[in-house]
Amino acid sequence: MMYLSINKVSKIIKKNQILNQVDFSVKKNSIFGIIGNNGAGKSTLLKIIATVTPTTQGTVTLDEKKVLQEDKSVQRRISYFIDHLPPENDLTGEEYVVIYLTYKGINDIKSILKREWPFSMEAHRHKKIKTYSQGMKQKLGIIAATIGQQELIILDEPHNSLDPRSTIQLREYLKQLISGGSTIILTSHTLTEITTVCDNVLVLEKGNIKGILQNNELENLEQLL
Repeated sequence: MMYLSINKVSKIIKKNQILNQVDFSVKKNSIFGIIGNNGAGKSTLLKIIATVTPTTQGTVTLDEKKVLQEDKSVQRRISYFIDHLPPENDLTGEEYVVIYLTYKGINDIKSILKREWPFSMEAHRHKKIKTYSQGMKQKLGIIAATIGQQELIILDEPHNSLDPRSTIQLREYLKQLISGGSTIILTSHTLTEITTVCDNVLVLEKGNIKGILQNNELENLEQLL
């Protein structure tokens, strides 16, 4: 039995077919990558899995339970960083994380806040977001989505704006999350990172699956792009 199943999912927005009969499964405690050109439907697919937007057709199941927008018990098991950076305002980084965890219905926030932040961000957690660089905002978005160690973590282009050192730190951090029991779905335009960290990679093209590669097949990824 697969942990997460996307079953013939289609999405139509303003008569445009964004996703067409997308069908795949994800194993528990693995990193599943999704890659494709701009406009392939990657972000829309992630939003459907994260319960941010509904399907037009098809279903998503987590441990054989349907993932629905109105099902709070399933939503609490899923965290995500999709499509936007934390806002520039007077909130501190930690305050933003508290708001996100509260929104997701996460329990024991006080205990979670005792955890050290990755990416050398510990020293910046009490600083205002408006003082953050673009890369620091990216790291904060990742931290908010992962610090609670939810079962399913969804990251849209997590490598954006990261410097080389932070990119290496992200690799190690993803491994720690898997060791802690999480399953991760991520997108990236960086082929090197996709092939380095992912166990399986789905290639999406104009809303259709072009191929799904196993870890030992990732050297052939460029041929599908």
